[in-house]
Amino acid sequence: MLVLAIIVLDITLMDITVVLYKSMYYAITLYITHNTTIAMSQTTVNKSEQDKEQKLSDKAASNLSELDLTLVTTSNYFKPEDAKTYMIYINPEDKVEMVKNPKFADKDGYIPTRFEFRVKHINNQAEQLWTVSKTVCKQIATELGKGFTVLQITRHGTDRSTIYDIKGI
Repeated sequence: MLVLAIIVLDITLMDITVVLYKSMYYAITLYITHNTTIAMSQTTVNKSEQDKEQKLSDKAASNLSELDLTLVTTSNYFKPEDAKTYMIYINPEDKVEMVKNPKFADKDGYIPTRFEFRVKHINNQAEQLWTVSKTVCKQIATELGKGFTVLQITRHGTDRSTIYDIKGI
């Protein structure tokens, strides 16, 4: 289906072509010519082209999602990002290590004990270490105690205001 509208105005301008895209369904083209004519054409894209564009979008979204996971899992340490959800496996038979890291020292120099889990990402099998606070360790231990080994982790917040939703799957 093709819809064509022509508008003629008395304007003297140099030859210019401008293409604007209005959603996935329409391509709007404006031609401004030296002869002062502005012609506007609107083309409706047929359904099969729309479907093809949607499939490309799904594939692009999938590729970007895989890339994002790869970027997160290339480090030795698991560092969840704010508002993102991860699926991880924790073997409850692996020993949880207690560690002290000066990075987490308070203003008085006290270094709290942190807990280090060995995690495996469900989607790409990458293994990493995840160092957590005592509070998060208790959340994880609760879910492991219920018999869950696959956990859905969602981080909310940044720095010391971070909280985690941890749910056994």
